[in-house]
Amino acid sequence: MSLEEYSNRELGLLIKEGFKGVHDRQDKANHQIAKNLKCITEIDGWKNKMVGGLIVMNIFLVPMVLYIGIELIKKII
Repeated sequence: MSLEEYSNRELGLLIKEGFKGVHDRQDKANHQIAKNLKCITEIDGWKNKMVGGLIVMNIFLVPMVLYIGIELIKKII
């Protein structure tokens, strides 16, 4: 069918369907972007917890190991 054979109503419906398809694809893309952003923020939260754990470990564990090491050296000497 050529373009001239369509009535205005049919053309309007075709255009509406076309836009509906575009909007559906855009909604899917937006949903995927939101999912990806959620994953990224979850990973960032995990990284922040890891960094926090490393800082706590450095504050408490390193001095404790140094103290035990110094005490052992004192006993050996």
